[in-house]
Amino acid sequence: MSYCRPFLLMLSLVVLADLLHASPAVAQTSDAIIDQFWEQYRAGQFDKAEQAALQLRRLHEQNNRPAGVGVARFLLGRAAESQERYDDAEQHYRAALKILPDADSAPLTTEVQHVLALLLKNQNQFAEAEQFYRSVVTRLTAKEGANSPKLIAPLTELADSHMQQLQFAESEPLLIRARNIAEKQTPPLDYQLAAIVRTFGLLRGRQHRLSEAESLLRDALHRFEQLQNANGIAVLNEDLALLLIRQARYRSAEDYAQRALQLRLQQFGAENSSVANVQNTLGRVYAKQGRLREAEALLQRALGTRLRTLGPGHAKVATSLVDLADVYAAQARFANAAQLLHRALAIDEKVWGSDHRNLLTTLASLGYVVLQLGQHDEAVKLAQQSLQILGSDSSAAGPGHAALAQISLNRKDYAAAEREYLRAIELNEKFIAETGNPFHRISAPALRGLARVYQATARHELADAKFNEAIAALELDGGSSGELCAAYWERGRSNWALGKHPSAAADFTKAMQLAEQQRSQFSGSDSDRSQSFANSTVVFEDMVRLQAEIGDVNAALNAIERGRNQSLLDQLAMQGIDLLDTLPAPQRADFEQRLATVQTRVATAEQQLQDVLSVSTLAIDERRRRSIPLHRELTSARSEYVSLGAAIRNASPAYRLAVSERHEPVVLSKLQEYVASQKGLLLRYIVGDGTSFVLIVPAQGTPRLIELTVDSHQARTLEIEAGKLDERKLAIALQNDQKTGILQLLRQSEYVANERPTTDKLFALWQILIPPTERALLMQGDVQRLLIVPDGDLTMLPWEALVVEAGQVPQYLLDVGPPILYCPSATILCNLARRAATPHSAGQLNVLTVGDPVYGAVAEDRGRGGSTSKQRGVVGQLSRLPYSGLESGWVEQIMTKAGMKVSKLTGSAASEAEIRQRLSGQHFIHFACHGLVDPSYGNLFGALAVTAGNSRAVNESEDGFLTLAEIYKLDLRSAELTILSACDTNAGPTQSGEGVWSLSRGFLVAGSRRVVASNWVVDDQAGATLISYYSRNLTKEGKLSATPDYAQALHSAKRSIRKEEKWRNPFYWSSLVLVGPN
Repeated sequence: MSYCRPFLLMLSLVVLADLLHASPAVAQTSDAIIDQFWEQYRAGQFDKAEQAALQLRRLHEQNNRPAGVGVARFLLGRAAESQERYDDAEQHYRAALKILPDADSAPLTTEVQHVLALLLKNQNQFAEAEQFYRSVVTRLTAKEGANSPKLIAPLTELADSHMQQLQFAESEPLLIRARNIAEKQTPPLDYQLAAIVRTFGLLRGRQHRLSEAESLLRDALHRFEQLQNANGIAVLNEDLALLLIRQARYRSAEDYAQRALQLRLQQFGAENSSVANVQNTLGRVYAKQGRLREAEALLQRALGTRLRTLGPGHAKVATSLVDLADVYAAQARFANAAQLLHRALAIDEKVWGSDHRNLLTTLASLGYVVLQLGQHDEAVKLAQQSLQILGSDSSAAGPGHAALAQISLNRKDYAAAEREYLRAIELNEKFIAETGNPFHRISAPALRGLARVYQATARHELADAKFNEAIAALELDGGSSGELCAAYWERGRSNWALGKHPSAAADFTKAMQLAEQQRSQFSGSDSDRSQSFANSTVVFEDMVRLQAEIGDVNAALNAIERGRNQSLLDQLAMQGIDLLDTLPAPQRADFEQRLATVQTRVATAEQQLQDVLSVSTLAIDERRRRSIPLHRELTSARSEYVSLGAAIRNASPAYRLAVSERHEPVVLSKLQEYVASQKGLLLRYIVGDGTSFVLIVPAQGTPRLIELTVDSHQARTLEIEAGKLDERKLAIALQNDQKTGILQLLRQSEYVANERPTTDKLFALWQILIPPTERALLMQGDVQRLLIVPDGDLTMLPWEALVVEAGQVPQYLLDVGPPILYCPSATILCNLARRAATPHSAGQLNVLTVGDPVYGAVAEDRGRGGSTSKQRGVVGQLSRLPYSGLESGWVEQIMTKAGMKVSKLTGSAASEAEIRQRLSGQHFIHFACHGLVDPSYGNLFGALAVTAGNSRAVNESEDGFLTLAEIYKLDLRSAELTILSACDTNAGPTQSGEGVWSLSRGFLVAGSRRVVASNWVVDDQAGATLISYYSRNLTKEGKLSATPDYAQALHSAKRSIRKEEKWRNPFYWSSLVLVGPN
């Protein structure tokens, strides 16, 4: 805390005449400038004060008065320090000391040493700071006496320096001496006494004597309030917030932090290190409350300010990095957290040394994160470092022993884990007793860990008891929703093992609620938030397993729907809302400017990369050499774009409201009503870690939940282990390193897809995924529509390609089964089905068809996939698709004949700008072009490749790539159907619990009720022909039915393609699927 000492400054200035020996005119001018400096300084006009100090420096340099220059340098230092230019301030103070006389009686020299000591202390340069403090104390004692009130400030600051280094024995005597001096003064020095009481409070807090600390800090706050000292009031509010965080009194901590922030903003404005300190404190409060999105925004802001004002090597920067990393870790973003924590540890070790107690927080956080990343040896090393710093038997060493126990538990060394957990619990209890700290949450991790040991060794009664203790400790001290979710889930598993099904169900229900509560606070991009939630999906999967045992299909469906596709439901809830419109005008303007800047950066990098890759005369090695730095720049620019999007979502009140509202899942009775309306059969899959289920909802009869298993013959065929089907086995069966997965074989070529091993695999999958009763219904024609709600890697499997009869001439489900439609979740299926249709004029349905865009390559291409990434497949490298133009013409002809108003964009007219202008208000939308997938950032830069605008324009909206990020923002709420006749438009990176981040997803989010999209490469000619059949089937007898049968129309089109000898293979007809309701 910085103390105001105007009396000392004024005393220093009184002796200026003795120092300067200047002419009267120079002295008069000097005095006037100094008066001007202090007037502007006290008014907070530090930049103007700095100009006055510069004028003073020039005056004395011109008159060859070194002492006057020294005074000017001192004043320049004060102005620079007040503007948080600490390096400049330090240089000025050091220069002043070199110039000013060094006699013990020189008061200004003593003052400069004092302010430099305080600056160095605040910069964590403790050793040199303490040298200057001792010099100041010696000088003042010699000149003023041992009881001079001028000693109070340096003694208190020196005590604070020792305290920050945890040197309590050195700190307390200095504080006592300062207090004794202050109490002897007449009248009492109220300000100095308040500051001393505050420092005593901080000292007691560092000593874990929290009750004493709180009493002292409240006393100091009262004293500053009596003095009406705004700076002291702000500091004490922040101090109390930090202390209350340690006691898990988060609501009170938030109140104090908010008051401190308001005061600091009034004092300094937004960009100030004092404001950053409070923002970091408030961010920590939010993190402890589980309000992770709000916490991240504040902590990032505080980190940015601290980096700018304090520099990258300051201990407070390390604190911000650790706090932000903890927020990432709470969302299972462990790689991001590890990166920040390694930076923090490097700073801490440089500031404090590798064996200092101030490293303990960073070591604990990093140890936890690297353990989650599977880096066990590194975790052991960090835990041992913590114990070496503390001493293995220290009462504060409980968390270190718990960390070693967790490592042993992960390695299944249960004896060692039990031993370390018991030791951790013993030390934690000792710590609580010694400090009088009622904060019992410290014991919860060790209690939970010991319970897991008992669980793993089949001592379930003991496990249950320890879980009870852990939950009680967390609830008593306000544990976060994430910690409580894990504890309830673990206790639920223990109760399940004991046969206490109702208790297990109750615990799982509570854990599911807590997981949803935590999810509402996740930050980052949509894919980041989904990845964070994926770590909780095991809770929902266990509830499904439990309900399968109990036989409650309603509860199972509830758990399935609540545990899957939640980010997509968020996106659908935000349909048609511009998040920037929901922000205050200044914040919106700032974001718009930053967004425009980063979009230009992305577009520039893409253009430069295209320029390099389009030069055919360059040698391959030279092209590669030039493109590498451009790829790096493009990756960096895209990362910044994604981070900015996350910041906008975090700031938007509309987004916070949308994600905080729980998405009510469809109930079984309503779902069965919809299935009955389709005279269909719905199969809802859940693929988990350890087992998988299919929930069967018939049009009539009782819904059932069936566990999926693999027999020995099927296992040999699919090259997986027999037993329960799970996420890992399914992934190997569909896609594997040997390229023998079903999806890989279907995508390779017409010959491989027809070979017996491929059809045998498809037959095995038919038997595994669909129970015998349902297989019979489908074969007999008793089902008119098959509704598939897939999960995990199943989202990219076309069910029509399943083989129902193996042999030399295989029979596919397409041949004998009903039309099939797909949807990400049963809830989304029902929501889309019941959405009201957009009104339109009679006979005036609007259609937009886009085909045959202009690409740079001359050669024609039979497939509609360019590259797997926009980054590698720029427009100049894509080949023309001649049949896409014919396809667009056929769609135009068929739809016009049916009485619709058709807009066709082909060739140069199929530009991104023109498409954007035409899309809104269209009822049917059709694209025939190249489709591109980008595996990073949730396929956000995957795209439909269309005609670029001005090839030299750096404009993302005219670059020829309609990206998923851009698709999300379109308004397609009038669209009943979007046809994406392009490669991989239903493919993309798959995320556990969320499905596929595909382009088709983007069109659903933008408002299209249903989408026809592809799971892999679309053959140009076959795809064009299939879409022409589909369009014709939708417009039977030359007009569109009032209730078009979208599924039947596609089903019939596929059968027509299959009748063509050259296209009988599923490679040609099974890729395109209907996503959405019929």
